Amino acid sequence: MKKILLFLVFLTVGNELLGQFRNTRSQTQPTNEPTLNYAAPQTYIIAGIEVTGLNVLDKNAMLSLTGLRIGDEIKIPGDGISGAIRKLWKHGLVGDVVISVQKIEGTNVYLAIELTERPRLNDFYFVGISKGAQSSLKEDLKLIKGKIVNDATIRNAELSVKKHFVKKGFLNTVVKVTPVADTLNRGGVRLKIDVDLKSKVKINAIYIEGTVLWTMPS
Repeated sequence: MKKILLFLVFLTVGNELLGQFRNTRSQTQPTNEPTLNYAAPQTYIIAGIEVTGLNVLDKNAMLSLTGLRIGDEIKIPGDGISGAIRKLWKHGLVGDVVISVQKIEGTNVYLAIELTERPRLNDFYFVGISKGAQSSLKEDLKLIKGKIVNDATIRNAELSVKKHFVKKGFLNTVVKVTPVADTLNRGGVRLKIDVDLKSKVKINAIYIEGTVLWTMPS
């Protein structure tokens, strides 16, 4: 009976040790993640490029803008990746660009390009002015639905609104344009145009200073 108990105890302990050993082995297995030596750049051949994150823009068109092509040689780390990112930013179509190495097989490298498109204009609305003022103002604004909204779009809209009311005597008008995410349309925004007209400025008198060159005869 004692021998049987000792055998069962040994068998139980052995199974627990074997289970721990297997768990330890599975956690320490090597992964397939690429390892790069940033102190010693190497030259690879681009074997594949994956583009993700696009909703409206064409993947092939965006890839052509990078200048990266399958079959080309590229040094990693090097100027090829940073140059591709600058080319994409230059066109102003995307707000964020991440280019990473997906995997390395010998001298072949597979790249992943993750892009974030800039939002597009779905609509715009005004706050702080009457509907009558809004109708005349819309004619001066050059806001086209479907166009990309960037910093220049917002700045130009603010300037256009301010100039519109300056012509009407509201010289101290304050304008703030804020993009608001459109929950009904993915990737689109509505521009909230907040207008504070302040007080209207009236010219009571005009004074000219300087030398009198001519006077009315008495």
